[in-house]
Amino acid sequence: MLKNILKSVTDVPRPNYENRQRNLDFSFEENAIISIYPEIKEEIINQQLIYHQQFPDLKYRFSKLLDYHLKLDPKYLARAVFLVHAYRLLEKPSLLNEINIRKASILGWCHKMHDASVLLDDDIADASDTRYNKPTWYTLPDIGVNKAIFDSAFLKTGANFLILNYLSSHPQCINIQKSLLISYSMTNVSQLFEIQQFKMEEIEKYQNVLKFYQFALPLISSALYLANIDDKNIHAAVHETCIEIAEFQKIQDDVACVFGSISDTQKSCTDVSEGRPSWLAMEAYKRGDEGQRKILEKHYGVNNKESVANVYKVFRQLKLKEAYDEFQKDFYEEMHFKIHNKLPKSLPPKLFMDLLDSSMSGRFRLQRLYNKIQTSVLKKTGNDLVNSHIAKRLENPKLNNELQPVIKAVFGFDDRRNDL
Repeated sequence: MLKNILKSVTDVPRPNYENRQRNLDFSFEENAIISIYPEIKEEIINQQLIYHQQFPDLKYRFSKLLDYHLKLDPKYLARAVFLVHAYRLLEKPSLLNEINIRKASILGWCHKMHDASVLLDDDIADASDTRYNKPTWYTLPDIGVNKAIFDSAFLKTGANFLILNYLSSHPQCINIQKSLLISYSMTNVSQLFEIQQFKMEEIEKYQNVLKFYQFALPLISSALYLANIDDKNIHAAVHETCIEIAEFQKIQDDVACVFGSISDTQKSCTDVSEGRPSWLAMEAYKRGDEGQRKILEKHYGVNNKESVANVYKVFRQLKLKEAYDEFQKDFYEEMHFKIHNKLPKSLPPKLFMDLLDSSMSGRFRLQRLYNKIQTSVLKKTGNDLVNSHIAKRLENPKLNNELQPVIKAVFGFDDRRNDL
């Protein structure tokens, strides 16, 4: 669906986009997730230290590890929260009891723990300074890279134990495990592409691969299996819909990274300087004239301010941000139609509209954008000045008006707890 985007910029009515949901309430799911954390934390530690009970320091250490990566503001628990939300909309009403909501919450934590494991490794690979508005785990004085690598495995293994402990008798247990592993492997492979540098002519190939580094598909797939729904046609329809939204999210993330930066040049966004696969680079290379292509070939992936500025200049010349703004509205209208008219009748439209509306608000790209911005500012200002420095930068009138509240939500300047 996205192959022919940005061919024109039109100002036509988009009633569904204009009337989209902007504030979604996930408070029930958040409470369900958070309420069971102390219990599963204790269980994970005891299970993995079953032969090391004589070392109380280990229990303290792994308790600190879990709290650092899991005891977070709800905005960082989007995976777990959305899985519970999906399950509530997919399960038969008669089966939505306390026991099954608890199982869904545990499965949500499993996905979050796998995600935390990947992110811990990714922070090491990227030499990231911050995550979750605090120093990355491996940078703590008593941790370091070597210990952090083993800690990543502890997080992943903890999720696997929970699956076995609570869902081994479920008729779809194997499929649930497979969905969890697919999510983990997709994210790992995509992260590998993210840290590589590519030539301009390779960008489109790997940009298309990166759309599979996504949020919703493994969560909704897991929720379907938890509700004992294994119909291949239903799963295929979910797969197609989620992939389309994931591709949009990747484009949205690329645009926000460049045009949502806290300053007018590169500073916080490293996609251009590191030569990462980017939708903006792909579109610029396809749409640019010979001179603009030569600029991209010479400067994309070159880590200096002059090269980055030259690439940004091409982006602006081609009006890619303006074209994206129109595309976003058209994409919403088309997905709105598909969700209400093309999906199997047994699938609740609300689930996919909630996913679409949350995507439009930028909820699923906030964590990445936050880390890019704060890491850059941290290097310039020191940890104590990070939030005040960012707050000042956010007042820059050149920032996109729609993006400002999104970024502010990440840093806590707006009260948006009920949004993912």
